[in-house]
Amino acid sequence: MVFQNCGANLQRIWKRQQIWLKQREKSELEKKEALQELAQNSKEHLTRLLLQLNEPENHPTAISGILIFGKDAVEPLIKLLNSEDPDARVGAAQALGDIGDKRAIPELINSINDSEVSVRFWIVDALGRLKADEAVDAISELLTDRSQKIRNLSKDILIQIGTPNAIRILQEKSRRKWWLSL
Repeated sequence: MVFQNCGANLQRIWKRQQIWLKQREKSELEKKEALQELAQNSKEHLTRLLLQLNEPENHPTAISGILIFGKDAVEPLIKLLNSEDPDARVGAAQALGDIGDKRAIPELINSINDSEVSVRFWIVDALGRLKADEAVDAISELLTDRSQKIRNLSKDILIQIGTPNAIRILQEKSRRKWWLSL
């Protein structure tokens, strides 16, 4: 008799365990689906924010939203550096500087000679915030830029980077050529 009750109890326990396991599986599946939906919504939200970079008046709001995505936003922002829209390129450079991910450095260097002064300004600024020693040579080329703002910012960024190479370049570029005084 004792064994019979024991078996019945084990069967009930086993049935309860099976129900619990099914509920757990269902719960795990629901969590996974919810996370996938959230990820999709996040991608859509990031895309909307990136599109807002086309208008300068949207930059503060869009960049603040993009910063929430952090390093996940770097790749799309790098692609925006090649946009036809200079406002989008400015916003992308600003956001990349704010995020501070070094993966952006090569593409920022490639874009440093942009035709738009505002884009060059924010690219140099981003490289400075990234302390991009590998950008010193590219930034030093802008010490002779046609824009006074770019020349001044380039000098300031080289000082900020402060590596021996950056200081050497600044010293060389600031020396007065003796033949110019003749």
